[in-house]
Amino acid sequence: MGNQELEEVFVAVIRPKNTASLNSKEYRAKAYEILLIEVPLEGKEKKRKKVLLGTKIQADSDRAKSILEYVDETTKPISNNQGIIGKRVVHMRKFQLDGDSKGKEASLFIVPINVKDNSKSVYHPGSPSFYCLQDIMRVCSETSAHFSSTTSKMLLALDKWLAEQHTVPHAIPALFRPAPVDRVKTNVSNPAYAVESKQTDGLLHMGYTALEIKSKMMSLEKADLCIENPLYGSDLQYTNRVDKVIINPYFGLGAPDYSKIQIPKRDKWHKKHKQGFLNEENLKSIVPISKVKSKAHHWTNRILHEYKSLSTSEGVSKEMHHLQRLFLQNCWDIPTYGAAFFTGQVFTKASSSTHKVIRVYVGVNTKGLHLMNMETKVLHLSLEYGTFMWQLGQADQYVQIHSLENKKNFIVHTKQAGLIVKLLMKLS
Repeated sequence: MGNQELEEVFVAVIRPKNTASLNSKEYRAKAYEILLIEVPLEGKEKKRKKVLLGTKIQADSDRAKSILEYVDETTKPISNNQGIIGKRVVHMRKFQLDGDSKGKEASLFIVPINVKDNSKSVYHPGSPSFYCLQDIMRVCSETSAHFSSTTSKMLLALDKWLAEQHTVPHAIPALFRPAPVDRVKTNVSNPAYAVESKQTDGLLHMGYTALEIKSKMMSLEKADLCIENPLYGSDLQYTNRVDKVIINPYFGLGAPDYSKIQIPKRDKWHKKHKQGFLNEENLKSIVPISKVKSKAHHWTNRILHEYKSLSTSEGVSKEMHHLQRLFLQNCWDIPTYGAAFFTGQVFTKASSSTHKVIRVYVGVNTKGLHLMNMETKVLHLSLEYGTFMWQLGQADQYVQIHSLENKKNFIVHTKQAGLIVKLLMKLS
């Protein structure tokens, strides 16, 4: 055989420290480790420099297979003679060589491997070791004495390349995805078409050899079309198991006939007043507890009586917009009208040694600041603009209120403190 041309290649074996870094859009060099080997400097045996793994492969051979075999063989001393299996081989680009090989080019290939595990690597003199990529990049430069010039250029380019890959969606997860051969769960093959020299008896069906099955198949007529069942030999069900079938009884009947649906005109609507709607539970959620306790049983009948007398009386405008305005005029007198409500807590002194926590609604409107008891719906405090001062607490966790009238200070603890202060500044 003649001399085959050899190609010089460098290999960057990288692994992530944890799986979280694979889904991060932001690149961090400290999330990766790289495999480097130390070699002594020429004429200075005590001083050493770090270089990437490098080898020579046949130019016309399967590059990926040759590089993976080289990585496996090189890492056996540091992995209990098991070797590190790379997921794939990615060609980055070619670099100009320096020194004795000046004028020549060498390719840099990236070999991603599994995430770092808790097992400790075995130290073996002269064998490669894993280093934190961030620590390497801190001292890496084209003139650094810690690395060869070629390794420095390749490491700088690798760091930039990884940063670019993190900006591409799904690029990093795809780089460290298991190899295709590892993603195959089950391989089903017909032994009748197996080559006798490569087939073993362990892969054949019981009772037949590959030759016997092939003879039986050849004795049959040759088929024009061969359809392989992907479920054959996979232990999966040939038919879907259905637990329950639900059929829409209206399917296939076409669009429904809406003409049969009749809605009477507004004038014919019946006016029904349901007294049972305002029960005790509903009243507690919308009426202050003090008002609910003083409610008499005859109030409901009295309200209905007043409503009927007002409806039949003359001289009172019954136009909708007029009645709505009368209702709104009563609402405008309420201090909390139009307020935006937030939730919070206020600490009050229950005794000389204990404090009581009151959950409150914090209302902010054009009038001022209002505190309403969340449980009883009673207005705890109402301050108009100009009669109080406020200050946002540390980490936006509370609002400190100072009343100018009674010189009292109180603190409202709420995660919405920042929103409350912004709204106070805008409306004051």
